[in-house]
Amino acid sequence: GPPGTGKTYQLNKLVEKYSSNKQRLSREAWLIQELLDARWFDVVFAALFDLDREVKVSAIANHEYVQLKAKALGRDRNIAQTIWSTLQAHTREHSDTVQYKARSAPLVFDKNAQSLWSLVDNWKEECQEQIELAGKWKTGPKQEGVHHRFEFVTFHQAYSYEDFVEGIRPVQNEETSELEYQVVPGVFRRICQRAKADSGQQYAIFIDEINRGNIAKIFGELITLIEVDKRATYDDSGERKSGMELTLPYSGSRFSVPANLDLYGTMNTADRSIALLDTALRRRFHFKELMPDSGVISGSRGDGYIEDGEGGVVNLRALLDAMNRRIRFLLNRDMTLGHAYFINVRDFRDLREVLFNQIMPLLQEYFYEDWHRIQLVFRDVGAMGEKLEPQIICHQTLNEEEVLGFDHDDYEDLTEYRVTSPDEITPDAIRKVYEEGA
Repeated sequence: GPPGTGKTYQLNKLVEKYSSNKQRLSREAWLIQELLDARWFDVVFAALFDLDREVKVSAIANHEYVQLKAKALGRDRNIAQTIWSTLQAHTREHSDTVQYKARSAPLVFDKNAQSLWSLVDNWKEECQEQIELAGKWKTGPKQEGVHHRFEFVTFHQAYSYEDFVEGIRPVQNEETSELEYQVVPGVFRRICQRAKADSGQQYAIFIDEINRGNIAKIFGELITLIEVDKRATYDDSGERKSGMELTLPYSGSRFSVPANLDLYGTMNTADRSIALLDTALRRRFHFKELMPDSGVISGSRGDGYIEDGEGGVVNLRALLDAMNRRIRFLLNRDMTLGHAYFINVRDFRDLREVLFNQIMPLLQEYFYEDWHRIQLVFRDVGAMGEKLEPQIICHQTLNEEEVLGFDHDDYEDLTEYRVTSPDEITPDAIRKVYEEGA
């Protein structure tokens, strides 16, 4: 719908549908949520801390934390290699068995001649944060608090597949401050992994201004997977029972969109990019139109009126309806003004600020600064172009001969426009918009 019709407000109301007490969250779903953004060092440390003995890499790889971290990232291969790299990078400096050079603090791992790994040296002092994390993961989710089963994102022209799905990003190593390049999951992939791990609950991703992004680039090959009949379902072990999956180009992981993930998007119909909205995306969404509704404007009395400060009143509902009738005639219905602009107007000062700071810039954009047509919206001129006082958009004619001193062949009289300052806008100037032939 047009701007100010409550699209984002409606999304925020839907948020409640995707929020629940944490006690309803399964341990696995909670752990996946925790492990998704955890560093591999934190996960490997927590696994060794929990195992509490010398172990081979295979034992670490089979630990619950490592398995769920891999599941959260959609990885099903090269896990052991990742563990090896993490262990070696944090091996103590004078190890007899590890000759790895690119080490990063804290150096708290080592292995013996039998390739059994353990925590060594001052690990208790150096890894207080990791010890707390390990304890938290061991204990499981707390029974209080709210669990949000959704993500919220706003599309824009620079938003990309790498932001939404996954991409190679420079990540600063917290210990060495050096840049490392890693495949980082985007917001859509993360919410899909959370939904997959908690199939008994509905999850959602809310996309504000969906038509402002380059849909083909952002969704890429995943545009097919969001179709209802392509959605994936899983058994208790996490194996896919139905639906379609694809291989992601950066990570090489197999990926599918869970059936329990809902997608919502808002579109501003005044944004001219809506005409370019990807046809494939149009076919995959149901559309609900939100148009201006002056009836929801309460004003200061609940009936849409506010006091004008001079003993009279201004009808906000009539004001919005009158302006929108003219905008529909001069432009189209998709560029009307939403009721949200007047929702919080309680007095005449509020109205002045809304008109000057929000509505006026929008009308300038709509009409490409064609001030005469903006005057028509405010009913500042009559049928013959005469002034209808008091004006919101004032104008005066600069006579060519008076200004230049002679009749120049290349110039004509010029009409100059001026926006009345907020403090000078009178109640009568506002009432004029919707009274007498409005």
